[in-house]
Amino acid sequence: AAGRVVAKSADDVFAGTFIAEWLATGDRLLNDDFVELYNPESLPVSLAGLAITDNLFALPPRDEFTPLSFIPAEGYIVLVNEDQNADDEANETDTVLSFGLSAWRETLALVDAESKPIDVVVIGAQSTDVSQGRSPDASSQFRYFTAPSPGLSNLNLPVATQPLIAIDHVW
Repeated sequence: AAGRVVAKSADDVFAGTFIAEWLATGDRLLNDDFVELYNPESLPVSLAGLAITDNLFALPPRDEFTPLSFIPAEGYIVLVNEDQNADDEANETDTVLSFGLSAWRETLALVDAESKPIDVVVIGAQSTDVSQGRSPDASSQFRYFTAPSPGLSNLNLPVATQPLIAIDHVW
């Protein structure tokens, strides 16, 4: 199943931090790829020393958070790929991704300072303007959202699909 959890350690100090929603192919609703992180805890969570990456084997990981980066209590942080030059340090912030998401297959990981996974999701094929994420936000169930909701709670509304042919027809 697309969007399955690969790793989640309940013993980890950051175990309450989740990759909650992502959009790989925006066109009309949102133009930029995004990844949303969620903190269900009643206190803010520091992201200092953590990184978000699409390559678990990259050293150092793709996008490391700066020392005073936090996710608010019961809140979200949205990371956006704005097609900025990753080498341009003046444009780098903790909310800008240096990489875009693949519409075909992708692995997203939130890793600690030693590159150990905190949360990992494997993403299958994505549709234009349809995000995918956990529903509800901190669950292990994934849904597609026809109305992406970066920075907001994920609605429990899967994408409506229609069969290509009715399976009760006789040929």
